[in-house]
Amino acid sequence: MSEEVKEIKTADAQEQEAQTAQDNNPQNYSDLKRFIVTYCGVKREKQEEVTMEDILEVLAEEFPEVILTIAEENWVLGYRTALEDRQHLPEAEEQTENKSSEA
Repeated sequence: MSEEVKEIKTADAQEQEAQTAQDNNPQNYSDLKRFIVTYCGVKREKQEEVTMEDILEVLAEEFPEVILTIAEENWVLGYRTALEDRQHLPEAEEQTENKSSEA
């Protein structure tokens, strides 16, 4: 791998870490995010960090329609992706066979 590619990857990783740190800074939270994190922290009796697992558990207990809607959408998108992949499978198999017969 060339030095230029390594530098780009390193710069991208540093930029992503900086963005993550900025996103996780409570001063940068929107009012809704601050409310949800605070509410879930109180509900779960967390003193330090509220995780996504904590938030999802609270939502599942108190507002299951949200979780159900997200789960349904995720299932539909996964199913759609599988069908699209299945349509391209014969093309990929044909390309693999062509490559192996050329070798």
